[in-house]
Amino acid sequence: MLQPYPTDFPAYAIGVILDKIKNPESPTNPIEGVVHSAWELIGWGLGQALPDGPKISGDPAGELLKSDYTDAEMVSLLESVQNSVASQGPQVYGVIPWILIVSIAIQILQRYMKKRG
Repeated sequence: MLQPYPTDFPAYAIGVILDKIKNPESPTNPIEGVVHSAWELIGWGLGQALPDGPKISGDPAGELLKSDYTDAEMVSLLESVQNSVASQGPQVYGVIPWILIVSIAIQILQRYMKKRG
């Protein structure tokens, strides 16, 4: 049986990922926690964006969807989401471009899997 997608916004996971991007050599943020956080964020984002998830609005911003975000782009997008949710709460979920967030989290997974492989 498959596990359901996370139902609570993964604010902690975004913080872990942001910390690792900003401080890549920090020993207080081990790679296992970063990978788990990316997995959590991917699940949350997919749960928001897939057809059986909540109805979302807004443009998925396909022209921004890519697989090679710079660290600065990742920080900017993730901080924007983090700040929007912190200031506006759950009502903002419907306008966040979750597909972009999922794409960033996948890139984080790929980055660290390559280092381990």
